[in-house]
Formats: sequence, C-alpha cells, structure tokens
Amino acid sequence: MPTQCSGFGGRLGNKSARTSGKQNIVDRAGSKHNLIRSIAGSDIATWLDMTLTSNVMDAAVTSIDTIEGIAPANGTNAPDAVYSSVLNSTAYHFDTNEALKYDNGSEASGLFPAGLKLLTIAARWCIVSTPSNNLLFELGDSDWFSVDGGIALGAVDDDGTKFFAGIGDANDSDRSWFINVLATQDTAFGTVTTYDLNANPDTIRYYKDGPALAQAGQLDKDDTHTIDTTELAYIGNRADNGSRCLNGHLSDFIIIKRELNDSESNRLSLAFSIA
Repeated sequence: MPTQCSGFGGRLGNKSARTSGKQNIVDRAGSKHNLIRSIAGSDIATWLDMTLTSNVMDAAVTSIDTIEGIAPANGTNAPDAVYSSVLNSTAYHFDTNEALKYDNGSEASGLFPAGLKLLTIAARWCIVSTPSNNLLFELGDSDWFSVDGGIALGAVDDDGTKFFAGIGDANDSDRSWFINVLATQDTAFGTVTTYDLNANPDTIRYYKDGPALAQAGQLDKDDTHTIDTTELAYIGNRADNGSRCLNGHLSDFIIIKRELNDSESNRLSLAFSIA
C-alpha cells in the first residue's frame, strides 16, 4: 500500500496525527475533501490529489490521481512521484520538459465549457530550485498571453521571483496580470487564484495561505473574451518544451468553474497552507 500522507497535518488530514489539540479549519470540516466539496460544490472542472498517489516513488507517474472532473494525461514527459519534505506529503515533481496536459479542444470533453468568464484555481505547491520563471498552470498551445482568454498561474522573475497570474489577449494592451510578493524556495504555498473576465477591467485575486495579496500588476479589458476552449492546457510546464517549468512539487490542484468569493477563497487557501 502507498503511504497516504497529507500536507494537511498527517495521515489524510486526521487530527489525531497532529501535535496540537486545537482544531483547525480542516478538522472542523471533518476532512480535506469535505472542505473542498463544501466550497466547490458541483463546479469542479478537475481535481487532483497527489497525497493519495499509488504511483511508485521517484519514478515517472503512470496513473494520474484524479478525484473528480476531467483527468489530464501525461505530457511528452511525465513528472515523477516523490515524497516532498517541503509539502509534508507525496506530490508530483515537475522538472524540465515534464508536464500534465489537458486536451481542451472539444466543448463536450474539454476542461472549460463555452462562454465561461469566471474561474478559480486552488493548489498546494512549492519551488525546490532557485526561483526564476516557475509555471504552475497555463492555458495556451504555446503561451497564455497571445491567446484571447488564455490563463496563467505561477511565479515570474520581476526584480525577484513573485507570485503571478494572467489573462491573455492577442492585443498586448488588453492583457491582464497580477504580480506581487516574493515566492521563496523550499516553502509550501497554499494558493487560491480567481479570474473574472466579466469585470471591467478584468479582476484577478491571489490568495496565499489565507488572506488575499495586495493587488499589483496590470488589469485591462476586452469584454468580448471568454476563457479559451480551443487550446491545450498544461500543469507544470509551457507546452512540454521546458522553457517555463515549475521546478517544484504539487500535491493538490483544483480548477473550479466559478469565482469563489472572498470568504471561500480565504478558507480554501488557509486549508491548503496547513502542514
């Protein structure tokens, strides 16, 4: 049997495994999965939980740990399953040329439904090499920024590597992005990022370990755009080519087909921060 460790405080988030008798947000919900379902409801597009993996450690992933929704496939090269001491759980390690891939080219089977303008991405992750340009998720065959309705999430080098999220547009003056706060190496991040293409200008909110980070970056608008439904989406790399790999570990990843409100985002991000 695989070791089913959780970054939520011990074996599958069981309070009895924690050193403190004080209940946290996951304890009060009963489990990590209960909390996620209570917040996300029926709006989950994809939900991966690598803390439950049955993959062989320190070897390429052969079975992707999908709890609900659309399952990705391995990219050209699969990530490795590892035990992450940073995340305190099993996880996937994304290195150069390693990715998971969603075929978003069919409305019937794709990741996003037609007309979608509201989105949330939640994750527990870390960077394990010197931070630079570390891509966690990207919607776009080649990149996010030149795609009308492309989506990006991760960290980028801008006077130091900072948390980043973006909404693409073929017209560069209409692109929107969030960038703020340094992302440090070998640190666990519990993040929730919301995207609103209905707002004018676009709205991106980035929650880390509970509270929202202060807005910084550029928010513009093309109100004709929806989230793209035709191009590929990737976890852990840019289009399999290694130019923007995560260089890190990912234990939990969820896409929700609506914008979580401030309270929901805070609770889920805080839950994902628990070690």
